[in-house]
Amino acid sequence: MNIHRVVIKEKGLQIVREGILSIYSKWVKKDPTIPRGAPVIVETERGEVIGYGFYEDIGAIGVRLLGLDEPPSTNPCEWITVNINKSRHRRTGIVYWGDSFRLVNADADFLPGIIVDVYNDLAVIQSTSIYADKMLDCIARYLYESLGYEVYVKNTQAIRKEIGLPMWSGPVDDIPSKTKTLIREGNAIFEVDVKQGQKTGFYLDQALNRLELAEYISGGEVVLDLYSYTGAFSIHMLLKGAESALLVDESPYALQQALVNSRLNNVADLVTVINTRVENYLNNIASTRKEYFDIIVIDPPNLTPRLSNKENALMVYERLAQKTIQLIRSNGIMAVFSCSFYISGDDLLHVFNNDARRQNRQIFLIGGTKTAAPDHFTRPIDRGLRYLKGYFFRVE
Repeated sequence: MNIHRVVIKEKGLQIVREGILSIYSKWVKKDPTIPRGAPVIVETERGEVIGYGFYEDIGAIGVRLLGLDEPPSTNPCEWITVNINKSRHRRTGIVYWGDSFRLVNADADFLPGIIVDVYNDLAVIQSTSIYADKMLDCIARYLYESLGYEVYVKNTQAIRKEIGLPMWSGPVDDIPSKTKTLIREGNAIFEVDVKQGQKTGFYLDQALNRLELAEYISGGEVVLDLYSYTGAFSIHMLLKGAESALLVDESPYALQQALVNSRLNNVADLVTVINTRVENYLNNIASTRKEYFDIIVIDPPNLTPRLSNKENALMVYERLAQKTIQLIRSNGIMAVFSCSFYISGDDLLHVFNNDARRQNRQIFLIGGTKTAAPDHFTRPIDRGLRYLKGYFFRVE
């Protein structure tokens, strides 16, 4: 594979020196002789080598950098596998809660445009870059032959369609693959369906938040789990002694899988599922009868794919706060999260504190901000990867 040279404009040089790896096309001198996805050495206009990576010229991205110095070899596959190996060692001693973790977190692991999640014996790859698509065989063979994982590709993100990449999922050539596996998280067991599940199949970023919330169970609590997905928060609490859990989600698949997981953990008789929109459930319960809960989990999907969505997203949280604070018993706990980049932790605190005061209630923070599990490494420059934030409130 030929390695080309590409020039970064002076205005983009400072961005690279700050550590940004996904370089916008406007900062790169366009070269129609370089194929999309081709390996490149990146130079300044004065001929100074400042990094190496792959030419994109797709969507808004011109180049993806895998290193900020001279390339380690003339083999682009080795560029990728060296960085995967570094990411694996970076997590040594960090993952203590189970057998599943994020192995590659895009730019944070010097592999922009690539996510790799490991579920026990199965690695799931997600790509949002043309170079990763072209190097899938290299990535998959390393995961299988060197690290021992079966491999599944889940390239179904909406962003791929927006930037002109095909959406698909499945195995890579002859590399062993499957779509389901069992994982362990703390004392719980979950079946993960990587084909049907959201993201890569499971929300690994919430692992430690699930385990921490379960530690506050003293026995006999009634749980309301909103946007419950496959029931992980509730199952952890039931295993710790909660009396019952009511799971609300609009996805029939998610609730079916939640029931599978409840049976795997021998708590099926403690679980009730309601297949409806959370807003419909809360409106119905408010207009018909009162139910009170000791623990309420609020973990909606991304409500702000763009900054222009922020105002509407805050209105959703305001409605959630108003309804759920009515339903929480005195001295109960609310776990509130946002995976929306444009919703800050202060936004969440402001919304829920204001509504509590309007209802003559008080909220008290249990610990600090809850973030993604530590396997979701970021660098200080990677603000966009620090999307998850949340709080545990004691409500009086």
